[in-house]
Amino acid sequence: MILSILYLPYENFRRSVASYSNDILSLTLETLWQVRNSLRTTYQYDIPYDHFEIWKAWHNWPQAFVRFHLLCFEEAKKRGLSYSHREYEHIKKRYKPGRFHKPSWIGWKGLHSEHRANLLFYGTCEVVASRICRKLGEKPSMLKACVRGWLLENGFPREMLYFEPRDVLQASSVLDEDGYPEPSIENHYRQFPWKETPTPEYSKTALDPDASYLC
Repeated sequence: MILSILYLPYENFRRSVASYSNDILSLTLETLWQVRNSLRTTYQYDIPYDHFEIWKAWHNWPQAFVRFHLLCFEEAKKRGLSYSHREYEHIKKRYKPGRFHKPSWIGWKGLHSEHRANLLFYGTCEVVASRICRKLGEKPSMLKACVRGWLLENGFPREMLYFEPRDVLQASSVLDEDGYPEPSIENHYRQFPWKETPTPEYSKTALDPDASYLC
């Protein structure tokens, strides 16, 4: 899935980051840190292979990547979320004042629409995870180990992020049957006027990874 985790529901970086739920913001910071060093190179990207498409999409626009990364830190600080100050200082040193070029695919309507659909789906995953956490007496979060444990025990995939839409509905039905409980949070992304259907197809991408606008 193109640009996995680094979602831009809007063309504007700041507006996109501000729309993230806490879980997605935390995952975004983790992913940004994993690919940071590779953006300085132009040779064949090899590790980690899971993030090849992210590297291919961003490596010609390192300052745009740095600005996006810093905005995520800024948003995490504003919300009181934990993050690595060492990582923040490392990225801050790469910041260069002045204007910068955004990636050429920014503004591509199909991409931003796909990202909105994915975020709506993740919002649904977060609602299910919230119910699991409440059942287990934990603070709601899609990222908690207790959520993965419950999923495994009930025959679902280990990671919420890789759920198929039918799995999410089935997990919600199991919780209904158990009598546990109504969602303790609503879909975070339903507050936005997005019209996309929150059922992305994870085995496919809406974009051709070899297309010229990514190079």
